[in-house]
Amino acid sequence: ETFHAVIYWGARSNNTHGSGIDTGIILTQIALERLAYEYSIGSPEKEDAYNKLTRASDKFRFLFSHLEIPQNIPSNFMKIKELAVQEGFVDAPHFLTELRNSMVHPDNKRRHLFTELYPDAWRLGMWYLELAILKICGYEGTYGNRLSDEHWVGQVEDVPWSNKRRNDVV
Repeated sequence: ETFHAVIYWGARSNNTHGSGIDTGIILTQIALERLAYEYSIGSPEKEDAYNKLTRASDKFRFLFSHLEIPQNIPSNFMKIKELAVQEGFVDAPHFLTELRNSMVHPDNKRRHLFTELYPDAWRLGMWYLELAILKICGYEGTYGNRLSDEHWVGQVEDVPWSNKRRNDVV
C-alpha cells in the first residue's frame, strides 16, 4: 500500500505539464513524508526516534540519513545555496520544507523568496524521492541523476550508497 501511494504521488508530481511545478513540489513532499513515516514503523527504536520529531525537515533528515542519501544542497544549485545562507537554511531538507511552507501557508511572509527557485526545488525533491525508493528496494546499481545541469539520456552514475562509489572515494 505504501509503495502504491508513494509511486502515485511521485508520478503525479513528475507530471508538471498537467498540474504545474508548484503542485509537483507539494506532491513530492507528500510522498517523502509518507515514506519517512512508513520507514519508521516496525522497528521500536526507529519508531520512537521518529515520533519525537515535529518538523518535516527533521523527518526527511531521519529518512535520508538512514538511507545514506546526502542532505547538503548540491553545489550546482547556486541560487538555492545563496538563499540558504541568507535565510539560515542548514541543508536541503530545511530548504525544501521552508519552500513548501511558503506555498501552503497563506500568512508566510517569505513566499516571494522562493518563486524563481521552483524548478530546481522540484528537481531536488524528485531526486530525493527517487533515491529513497531505490534504496528501500535494495537497489545498488546506476541511475540517471536529475540534479546534473547537463544530463542527457543514457548518462548514469552510481547511487550515493554504492559500495563501488565508496571504494572510488577511499
